[in-house]
This record gives sequence, structure tokens and C-alpha cells, in this order.
Amino acid sequence: LQDKMNEQFRMVFLFQEEPCHGFISEFDKRQPTMLQFLKELEETAVQLDRMNKGAKISSVAGSSVGAVGGVLSIVGLALIPFTAGVSLALTMTGVGLGITSGVNSVVTTATEVGVNATQRKKASEVFKNFMEDFGSILCVIYTLFLINDA
Repeated sequence: LQDKMNEQFRMVFLFQEEPCHGFISEFDKRQPTMLQFLKELEETAVQLDRMNKGAKISSVAGSSVGAVGGVLSIVGLALIPFTAGVSLALTMTGVGLGITSGVNSVVTTATEVGVNATQRKKASEVFKNFMEDFGSILCVIYTLFLINDA
């Protein structure tokens, strides 16, 4: 317990000494860009979340359209003998809805893959830049400990 108290006591005074100005200077220099990086990461997360929600909505809507198209096609085919071919319009409408559903699915998947890849690349770059700034601050802190241990 005594060692911990001394260590905490030492930390308080470590950042009041002259060498500490290097840390404060480095931190002041890096803080705005680090905050900007964090803001960009948050924006990227929001974009990914929006894309995910939009893709789910589009997928549900497309599946519903496909289901309606399937029902119309089956009903149209089933009624052909009784309507002398008039129900062929139902069948064609059902096929059209099925095709629309398939196209919707392909477009949604392609868009989601593209947006996710772009946002992941952006997040990776932002995080790399953040870690470079953070590494600079850690180097200054490490140097402070070395100076004070000597």
C-alpha cells in the first residue's frame, strides 16, 4: 500500500516538473487531430449502421415483393383452365414482381458490400493516424519516466 501511495504521489509531481512541458506541448499539438480522428470514426460507425438498417429494410421489402409475385404467379397459373388465359396477366405480373425482387436483392447486396468496404477502409486509415498521434504522446510519457528514474 505504501508503494502505491508513493507511486500516486510521484505521478502528481511528475507532471508539474519542467520535463513535463514536453508532454503538455505534444499533447496540445496532437489533441485536435486525435479528436477529429475520433469524430471521423464515429461518423463511419453511424454510416455503417445506417447502411445496415437500410439493407435490412430493402431486403424485407424485396422479399415481400417476391412473395407477392410468387403468389400471383401460382394463382394465375392455377386459374388458366377456368379463365381461358385471362389470368395470364396475373402470372406475368407475378413474374415481373419476382424479377423486381431479384434485382432489388442484387442491388442491395452490391451497394452494401461497396459501402461497407469503403467505410472499413476509411475507419482503418483514421485509426492508423490516431494511433500514430497516440504513439507520439506515449513516447513523450516514456521519456518522462526515464528522465525521472535516472
